Amino acid sequence: MYLIYIDESGSHSFMEPGKYIISALIINEKDWVSIDNAVEEIKTRFFPDVDPLYLELHAKEIVHRAKIFSKLSHEAKYRLLREVYELIGRSDCFIIAIIIDKDQVHDKGLDLELWGMRFLFERLNMALSQKNRALASSGKDPQYGMMFIDSVSPPMDKHLRHRIQQFYRDGTFYVTNEMLIEDPMFIRSEWIHMCQLSDHIAYCLKRVHLYPPTQSITDVNFHDYSHLIEPKFHRDESGRLVGCGIKYFPKIEG
Repeated sequence: MYLIYIDESGSHSFMEPGKYIISALIINEKDWVSIDNAVEEIKTRFFPDVDPLYLELHAKEIVHRAKIFSKLSHEAKYRLLREVYELIGRSDCFIIAIIIDKDQVHDKGLDLELWGMRFLFERLNMALSQKNRALASSGKDPQYGMMFIDSVSPPMDKHLRHRIQQFYRDGTFYVTNEMLIEDPMFIRSEWIHMCQLSDHIAYCLKRVHLYPPTQSITDVNFHDYSHLIEPKFHRDESGRLVGCGIKYFPKIEG
């Protein structure tokens, strides 16, 4: 079983500027315990007096030294962020991300929430199909995926669940659903370490794709962090990244 943890950065509303980004961290269930333990170890080392179950590693709060992270020096916050991205980079996982440039499509009347989830759903099916072709070639049974989405609120979760259900049932313009099972599960990120890692992925992409770009120490560091996780983005059998592990909309060449 593949466990898929989904988070977003930025808004799908055209009322807010910037990119709309959806990230998915995908791990096999057999690797869950080791990654979960590694996140807990980081929390315990930086906050030895705090129960790690009640400490959420939220990227934006770390950057702005908000809430409990106000206790960290600037040096310590960057060290904490680096350790999180190093963990993602060395873990047995893969990443898929959707990056929508709202400035380029603002006049097209698109529902970006729907399109973002459609793009993600397609790439999850394609990636898991690729994984299962490799399993079949070695005589192993297929493994399917289950989606876990960071909860916003019960009404908004219900709204998004109904939208995604149509993809489960009818597929999208390009794929039928063969790899994803059950309805998406909506969970609280503060309770789930893998959701917190997915949050860091989405936030990193947001900082890297800022426009206009800045040369602040924070954004320079996030460009560095992006190199730590770049090898984890899914690629197809030919090694292609763009359109597979990262979907840009509108499409760019790469």
